Amino acid sequence: MGKQTENRAVATGSPALYDAIIVGAGIAGLSTAAFLAREGRKVLILEKHDKPGGYVTSFKRKDFTFESALYHAPNLSEKEFIVQFITYWGGNLKTVRSKYRIKHFLGDQEFTIDDEHVMDDLVAYFPEEEEKIKEFFAIGERIMNERFKMGPPAPLYEMSLFDKMVFGIKSLFMTPTNMKYMSLSAVKTIKSLFANKTLADIIFGLDPIRIFFLSPIYIWWSLNNGQFYYPVGGFQVLSDTIAETIEKNGGELLLNTEVTRIITEDGRAVGVECKDGNKYYGKKVISNSPIHHTLNKLTIDVRELEPLRKKIDKYPTHVSAMMNFIGVDAEYDFKGYNWFVFSDENTIDLEEEDVTPQNCPLHMIVLPRKEGQQDYSVMIPAFIPYSYMQNWGSEDGRRSQRYQEVKEEAQRIIIDRVCAKLGPDFRKAIKYRLASTPLTYERYTYNKNGACMGWLQDEKYYNYVLSPITPVKDFYLVGHYVFPGGGVPNVVVCGYYLAKRLLGAEGVDLSKNMDDYFKVKNH
Repeated sequence: MGKQTENRAVATGSPALYDAIIVGAGIAGLSTAAFLAREGRKVLILEKHDKPGGYVTSFKRKDFTFESALYHAPNLSEKEFIVQFITYWGGNLKTVRSKYRIKHFLGDQEFTIDDEHVMDDLVAYFPEEEEKIKEFFAIGERIMNERFKMGPPAPLYEMSLFDKMVFGIKSLFMTPTNMKYMSLSAVKTIKSLFANKTLADIIFGLDPIRIFFLSPIYIWWSLNNGQFYYPVGGFQVLSDTIAETIEKNGGELLLNTEVTRIITEDGRAVGVECKDGNKYYGKKVISNSPIHHTLNKLTIDVRELEPLRKKIDKYPTHVSAMMNFIGVDAEYDFKGYNWFVFSDENTIDLEEEDVTPQNCPLHMIVLPRKEGQQDYSVMIPAFIPYSYMQNWGSEDGRRSQRYQEVKEEAQRIIIDRVCAKLGPDFRKAIKYRLASTPLTYERYTYNKNGACMGWLQDEKYYNYVLSPITPVKDFYLVGHYVFPGGGVPNVVVCGYYLAKRLLGAEGVDLSKNMDDYFKVKNH
């Protein structure tokens, strides 16, 4: 897949003209390409790595297969829109529900939460908080019901002033709970809701990022309603499946091909130039590369984008994390748990600049074993910021000897913390270990500071996203910096919205074509 695609610009001696050239094979780029290719457009995707998917990838080390970043995602059941999109593109994706039994180590205390009876487990530990626990989950139910009732939002960048006014009034009446909570601080709201500090730490600990309140609400609602899913075979299967549909429908994917410049002429994007010197030309150019890389590297000489460059400098990116990849012997007994949380008391009060390997909240996920794999692949995300130890001891962003020392020491501390709770048998069962840092994700994806979900979403910056439309004609943006924002479901939808707009300009009604397809399919 992708590797066999012929370099036509070299083979023919003249530029190949594509309907759309897409820079980067992240999920948003793949989604955009899949819709365009499905409707018969000639599409080329250029990806600097040897596999498509961006953060939605897997990799193998020795006998262990790990996920690069994700360990579950919502909206992946067979009835949900992502799988339905893949079906429309001509693919087939099998997913399974991620059933979780959580062990939360909080200071010297231990708590068990089973996703079959989440609320009951919490009430059993904190009976005096029963009313507030039920209120918390009721808020989540109301928010999700309101969103389902409201339906998917139209892109704000396509709305007229009148449309926006109507949308705002409609939202006030149809989604009052969303409107009330959508921009509130997670930390402040959780602390105000629960009198018991330990309970507040547990609620915060499942999504220990200082962002907006809707994030922990959504995490707990998803856990309580069994909404976390995992692609059979791992997340690379998801990305590969989409890529295969693109090629099946006549699109092309060139891997190991990094774009270094977007070519513009007279205020119009006309093609791209790659690191190997080759140039490709198309009617539209779409960047799925992170916005800072797109503006400050790929189009640095394009004056029309200067206002956008200045604008994005005002907004912070989402957090990143250190990821620890651990191979564990098959004989180790996890006692039925597959999601562990390790946190100190008062973690909810820990400011980002004070986070260290010694006190950071930790998760540990035991991944489903791939076919033929005997031992366990375990991921331990540690929510340590990019700025830790002067950017992890790096020198001007470069991975020096000091960087390696800081990373190895951080992993040693994290593993020691886990072993202190699970005991010496867990340490003996470790057969392999590897670590990535926020600098790793920055280098791998070009996301500024290794941001994992685009822009930071907190009470100050909530709902800031970009339009895919730029001041440069025929040049567009997709990805988690673009409406509707970060997360796998959102970036898939981002690709849909852009493809719908581009096809609509040619008289093609994408939503109608999809409706007609499923009417026939489900008849």
